[in-house]
Amino acid sequence: QMLRALNELPKPLVGRLQGQAFGGGVGMACVCDVAIGVEGGCPYAPGAAGNVATEAVHGKLTALGYATGLDAEVLAEAGAMARALRAN
Repeated sequence: QMLRALNELPKPLVGRLQGQAFGGGVGMACVCDVAIGVEGGCPYAPGAAGNVATEAVHGKLTALGYATGLDAEVLAEAGAMARALRAN
C-alpha cells in the first residue's frame, strides 16, 4: 500500500537509496521518478569496494565493444547530479 501511495503522488518523487537495494529497496526505486543510490558497500561482503558508477560501467562495456543502449551524455548528467547531492 505504501508503494502504491507513493506511486500515485501528484509531484515528482526523488528517492535516496543507501546500501543494497533488495526487496523493498527495489520497490522504492521503481516508484520514484528519480532514484539516487548513495555510497556504501555491501554489508555482507566485508572489504567490498562498494558502489560502482553506472557511467563507469557503461564506459568499460562500450570500450569492450558491447552496445548498452544507454546515452553517455545522460549518464554524465546523472553522475554530476549524484556527486552534487553527495557533496551536500
